Amino acid sequence: GVPFLLIPVHDVGATQRLEFDPQLWEKIVPFVDGALASAYVYCRGGVNHVAKFHARMFASGMGIVEDPATGSAAAALSGAIHHFDRLTDGHHPILIEQGV
Repeated sequence: GVPFLLIPVHDVGATQRLEFDPQLWEKIVPFVDGALASAYVYCRGGVNHVAKFHARMFASGMGIVEDPATGSAAAALSGAIHHFDRLTDGHHPILIEQGV
């Protein structure tokens, strides 16, 4: 799959103010199986008050400045949510809004 580095930030304001620097990212980010990991910046809450999370995805290694709607990164985030929120088995509807 596509490697993502999940980066939690404090709130939606932090995600909105973020100015991603692809040149710096390429200097500091790890390569996974020869691919540059993409950045998936997220926080709890959202602009839409029913959203549980807000996120932005940057994939300079794939030539994508910012992806406004990525499914694979959201799938990776769901694994982190399951782990850190210690969800029980079952169905857990979670709205993730993405982009600025």
